Order: sequence, then C-alpha cells, then structure tokens
Amino acid sequence: MKASDLGSREIINVPNGQRLGAVKDIHFDEKGQIKAIVLEGRKKKLGLWGGGRDIVVPWDKVRTIGTDVVLVDMKPEEPN
Repeated sequence: MKASDLGSREIINVPNGQRLGAVKDIHFDEKGQIKAIVLEGRKKKLGLWGGGRDIVVPWDKVRTIGTDVVLVDMKPEEPN
C-alpha cells in the first residue's frame, strides 16, 4: 500500500463511530515510516470563515486499514 492510498479512504473512530474527516497530510519520521496522519478539520457552520483545527492521528492509533475505510481508536475527546 502506498501512503497516497490513505487519501481516498474515510477515517472512522471506533469508540463512537464518528467520521473524522479526510486525510490532508501524512507525517513521516527520519526513517520514512509513517508517524501520524493529519485530517482536515471540520467545517464550521454553513462553511463560513474557514474550517476547524486539523486532527492529528498518531500512527499507533490506527487499528485497521480496509479498502474503503481506516479505523482508528481515539478517545472521543482527542479529535477536537
């Protein structure tokens, strides 16, 4: 799997089933291993005045990468 393949998958938080957003960026360590994925922040009401803060999901929170979704395990208060 290529890192770019993550961009086409939905990111779902397992504890509450929440859709967290689309992949915006991927952070790598000095060895080229994925360190974290960065998700686009949620849009504000009516899409006005830009989006919210980006969500950083540490790679160790990724549980499963499927053909359509990526399941992550984050506490519900973490992705704010």
